Amino acid sequence: MSGFRMRAGISHRSFAGCAILLDTGRDRYWKVDAGTAFALDWVAGRQAGPVDPGYLGRLEQLGLVERRPPGDPVIDPTMPATPLASAIEGEGPRRRFDLAEAIEVAHLAFAAHRTLRRHSLASILADVERSRGSAASEIGAADLARRFDRYRRFVPLAPQCLPDTLAFLRFAGRRGCFPTLIFGVEAWPFAAHCWAQSGDVVLNDALDHARAFSPILAL
Repeated sequence: MSGFRMRAGISHRSFAGCAILLDTGRDRYWKVDAGTAFALDWVAGRQAGPVDPGYLGRLEQLGLVERRPPGDPVIDPTMPATPLASAIEGEGPRRRFDLAEAIEVAHLAFAAHRTLRRHSLASILADVERSRGSAASEIGAADLARRFDRYRRFVPLAPQCLPDTLAFLRFAGRRGCFPTLIFGVEAWPFAAHCWAQSGDVVLNDALDHARAFSPILAL
């Protein structure tokens, strides 16, 4: 068993010849070479050894892994289901324009932009997790996504995946619905994206666009 574990706030996704890491504590992505990628997979329990101690030392020096306390189990985070549909690309029930919801969506969109300017990614994600409570539900997520998308189109802000997804999660959470927040990456060329998902349904993005990214973190 590995004598190391991933440091809190570090997640990774391996590709051919490299791995991409998301460090929420430092609010940045890293790209590392194939040897380092193998070492990361070994630490996460995804690969069997042997592993070059030099790569482990490098990971520890970079602050990406830490020594594992005796008896601490290897836990590899569960990744979400492969998406098969998109809520905002499907047909839903036609609803009358709701001015109150339109104003709410605009307020949440602007608030999400302000939050990202003022707070670290780690603190924002911690708040997302705290907001779920002990009875998280995804019931009605697709309908809420279509309602949010309808009114978001009227907001004079350029679309941005992270603030828009945070705003949608707050909108849904106010109604007792707590979808999964997913960060995805692509290595060649590097690109990062995020979206909300319920089961195998992408809620606030086009299906083909979300599927172009490999999940690196789901919460």
